[in-house]
Amino acid sequence: MRITDLSALVASRLCHDLVSPVGAISNGLEIISEEDDPDIIKQAVDLLNMSVRQAEYKLTFYRMAFGASASAAGDIASRDVVKAATNYLGEERVTFEWPGDVVPLSKMQTRLLANLILLGRDCLPRGGRLTAGMADGRIEILAAGQGCRIRDEAQEVLAGNLDNPMPHLAPVALIRELLDEIRAELVIKPQDDSIYLAVDAG
Repeated sequence: MRITDLSALVASRLCHDLVSPVGAISNGLEIISEEDDPDIIKQAVDLLNMSVRQAEYKLTFYRMAFGASASAAGDIASRDVVKAATNYLGEERVTFEWPGDVVPLSKMQTRLLANLILLGRDCLPRGGRLTAGMADGRIEILAAGQGCRIRDEAQEVLAGNLDNPMPHLAPVALIRELLDEIRAELVIKPQDDSIYLAVDAG
């Protein structure tokens, strides 16, 4: 995929995911400016707080997956990714766990891990649990929940057979590019209501 096409895909995903909390912030501010009822104003403030939190969590995690924090010099501690993923996925009805030790992650490993987490999240249409870890350079993700499955179109993107993916598949397209860059393959093992993902990103 051309870099311009990938950039446009990522930008479309960001806009799609942020339009809801940003729109809610706008609505909350409008209500506060027009209302005198203290109960309604309180509800609007609660809406503002929730929407700002959602936008912050999304932006923090997406920065690791797509942006500057994943390309900055030096390693990133896995605890930083765990915190960002826990906050982000908590708003998505998904529990995130990292049972292993804190490890340093290179910029490549950080970006790959974050996008694999997004892929794992997309495999959980009804919410569930994501467990992640890394040892000896091998990133592992286990997505578990009712109806857990990897979409056919996501597998097509990973196989390089879908030229014009939709914006929600931006993380999958980026995973494909990262795998090509490090000459690695993604292991996918579906089981009953769970999917195991792994890649050697040493």
